[in-house]
Amino acid sequence: MKRFFLKNKNLTLKNGAATLELLIAFAILVLNITAVMLIINGSQSISIDSETNREATLKVKNSFEEIKIKAKNNFSQVVSKIETEKSGQLDYTKELKVLDITNCKKEVTNIISWLASPVRPQKIELTTLLGDISGINKLGGDCDSTSPGNWGNPTTLAQASFGGLGATDIDVHNNFIYLTSASGVTLKEDLFVYEFDPASSILNLRKKIDVSPGLNKIDVITNTAFAINNEAVNQLMVFDISNPLSPSLVASSTLPNMPTGIARSIFYYDTFIYVGTGYLPCASCPPKQNNEFHIYDVSNPGNPVWKGSFDADTNINDITVRDNYAYLATSHDKKEIMILDVSDPDNIALVGVFDAQDVPSGAGEDATSLYLTGNKLYFGRKRAPASRPDFYIIDVMSPTNPSLIASKNLGMPSGGVSKVSGIEVKNNLAFVGLDSATVGLKIIDVSTPALPYHSTCMTLNLLENLTALDMSRDYIFSSHSINNEVRVTYEQTSTCP
Repeated sequence: MKRFFLKNKNLTLKNGAATLELLIAFAILVLNITAVMLIINGSQSISIDSETNREATLKVKNSFEEIKIKAKNNFSQVVSKIETEKSGQLDYTKELKVLDITNCKKEVTNIISWLASPVRPQKIELTTLLGDISGINKLGGDCDSTSPGNWGNPTTLAQASFGGLGATDIDVHNNFIYLTSASGVTLKEDLFVYEFDPASSILNLRKKIDVSPGLNKIDVITNTAFAINNEAVNQLMVFDISNPLSPSLVASSTLPNMPTGIARSIFYYDTFIYVGTGYLPCASCPPKQNNEFHIYDVSNPGNPVWKGSFDADTNINDITVRDNYAYLATSHDKKEIMILDVSDPDNIALVGVFDAQDVPSGAGEDATSLYLTGNKLYFGRKRAPASRPDFYIIDVMSPTNPSLIASKNLGMPSGGVSKVSGIEVKNNLAFVGLDSATVGLKIIDVSTPALPYHSTCMTLNLLENLTALDMSRDYIFSSHSINNEVRVTYEQTSTCP
């Protein structure tokens, strides 16, 4: 009986062991199957991700090719945008970020993103630089493509005076600085040429000449300078500056059908010169006899040919031109910015206006200076009372329908006639010159265009009225009506206190 019991017990133990072995075997089998399934699924996921990455990369490359073609045809129309695209089960978000470094250079970042799973966002991001060779040529080479520094603490690097005559305008080309003066003093020079040496930070006067009772403005291109004088004849003057050390007057022209009026603004674009004058009131004059806006063909600089004019019925204080449109800063209370279609100089048409009084707290002060880059037009005005804005950013993607992006009060000091006298925009910074007895330069952060920002350290206080400014590389060159007529400003290496 005992033997039988032991035998059965042994049999039970063997059966239990066999059952346990079988369970372990099943567990191992299940684990192996699960592992195989995980490997298969993982491989499929990796394969799908790789395929999606290849597709997204191809989309980015194709997008860049489209952007290059668009930039070649119309550089200014390459702007930031976001759109979606469906491909199978995936929704791609395609974002184009465009930064206008200067008006002839853009930084373009192309981002394509998607969800590989609800918890796995993916993206591919590529950045490139685009240059506008055609635009540079149309501006006569007068386009600086240098990216600026941070400019958190500007200061004077060099300055010079040519006898207290006062400077009215400035333009810089290849380290040579061209300044105009309209002192009204007989037999006094009105065109000055300085050379700036960045290595030694020295301004050297190279030439000064007397050509008229005074010069009001100047625009310099390769080998040629176009200026406007301070009298009612020979308003347009053309200089050969192929040798900057010996500029020579090669041509002049009187604006036709103008019994009175002084030229006050000038701009070169694509073999044409655009001239604006002061307001010419003459209700009884026939058409085109009291027009304030004029176009010259200067494809042969030695023989400027007048092509057409437009009656703006107001002062034209500044001009910029791109493609078929001229943008005017005027003294008109309801049309501070006028936009003209100049594709046919014989039939110039007003196609767009911006009324600063439409802006909340807007005022009727003159628009005095402007700068165009990308699809944004920046303009400044005479000092506005109280907290009313005197610096504006408007969208001109559609020149026939300009719209406000932002405006700001610059806090110009009261007393005298303070005004914005020059604007340059690079990257995310707007350099704003002020014709004021105490404040010369304000630098506005426009990285968020709808919220322009200015700190106290981004101001340069000067006891001399700034009349114009230009930028070359990472230097600001400014002209002044009193004390030192020319000044070079740079960014200090020290941080703002």
